[in-house]
Amino acid sequence: VRVGDRWGYIDDKGVAVIQPRFQSAGDFQEGLAAVRLEGRLGYIDKRGTMLIQPRFHVAGDFSAGLAVVADRFGERFYFIDRHGKRAFDAAFDAAGDFSDGLARVYQGDRWGYIGPTGEVVIEPVFRDAHDFRGGLGLVTTGDTWGYIDRTGTFIWKSR
Repeated sequence: VRVGDRWGYIDDKGVAVIQPRFQSAGDFQEGLAAVRLEGRLGYIDKRGTMLIQPRFHVAGDFSAGLAVVADRFGERFYFIDRHGKRAFDAAFDAAGDFSDGLARVYQGDRWGYIGPTGEVVIEPVFRDAHDFRGGLGLVTTGDTWGYIDRTGTFIWKSR
C-alpha cells in the first residue's frame, strides 16, 4: 500500500505489517519482494527485514530461487540467488524472470531461453520471446508467430 509517497505492506485484514518506508515495493514471490530505497533496489522478507541490500537499478521477481538484476541502467543483466550472490557467470543484454523453469534472455539481437543453472536450453534465434506458461513459449522469428515447446520446436505457427 502507498501512504503519502512511501510504500509498505498490509495483511488480508488491512493491518500494516511492514510500515511504509520504501520509494517503491514489489509483490512477494518466493517470500521476497523487491523494494526501492534511496534510488536502489534490494529485497525484503515478509517481516520487512532487508535480506539483500539495495544496490540494483533493475530487480526482477524471484522464481526458481533466482532473480534477474542489473547493477546500473544500460549494463548487462545477470541472476542472483536468495543470498544476493551471482548464481552463475553468464550475463545478458536483457532477461526476464524464470517461468516454468526457463528464463528468456536476449543476446546480440535475438531471444532464447536458459535453465536455472545458466545453461542455454533454447538457442537465441527469436526476434521476440515471452515467458513460458503451461509448457509453451510464445515467440516470433520476424514474420511468423507461434508457440514452441521446451525443446524450441514449434508446435503451432501463424501462416
